[in-house]
Amino acid sequence: MSLIHAAASCPAAIPTYTPAVASPDARRALPDELDTPRLVLRAPHPDQAVPYVAAIAESFEQLHRWMPWATSVPTLDEERAILAERARAHRDGSDPAYTMFRRADGELVGSGGLPRPRWDERVFEIGYWVRTSCVGRGYVAELVRALAELAFGALHARRVEIRTSTRNARSRRVGLNRDGEHIAN
Repeated sequence: MSLIHAAASCPAAIPTYTPAVASPDARRALPDELDTPRLVLRAPHPDQAVPYVAAIAESFEQLHRWMPWATSVPTLDEERAILAERARAHRDGSDPAYTMFRRADGELVGSGGLPRPRWDERVFEIGYWVRTSCVGRGYVAELVRALAELAFGALHARRVEIRTSTRNARSRRVGLNRDGEHIAN
């Protein structure tokens, strides 16, 4: 088992992938909700569209720099459709995802998940974004711990990766140990 942090020079350097649907046993291991000390992580649902649009609008300048999907701020109807598709992909295991809500007040903090799972190899990637007003508060580290525990525990991962741009220093720090070295093996 290992947690690998892979840095790419740009998001386009991440290879394309064909989604693999998880086996029924693996799908049962994907909870709809995870709890951390400060967050409640919930599977995507169209009812989350209003806070998603607000978070994306607030954070669009930063999201647009790093996230290929952030080409515009979606309308409520567009976001409902996106979340309906993400909910389906979570259920079938092709893109397990969670919406991060702050436990104290229910505010949407961001989103994270295990995009592009390689079920047959038991290799998972952790992806995430956090709204601008919540940056620097340790929410991403809390999310990464929860997703790594899920992957190595219930999903029996052999390896978990975090892929970031070499230019995204803040995101790259998430995969570093206390000594500032990238975590590997």
